[in-house]
Amino acid sequence: MHLGLRLMYEFENNISISLDGGYMWAKVKDDNGPKVNLDGAYVIPTLGYRF
Repeated sequence: MHLGLRLMYEFENNISISLDGGYMWAKVKDDNGPKVNLDGAYVIPTLGYRF
């Protein structure tokens, strides 16, 4: 799980703030021992405001 807050200054002389969060999931296999498959997906929805 990821949660972050960013304050940015852009090249166009704008200041922006964003709140983002994400979640990563993966499969865990237990055939002959624990194996972790990290071929999952990472989703980051972002809400931003430019002023």
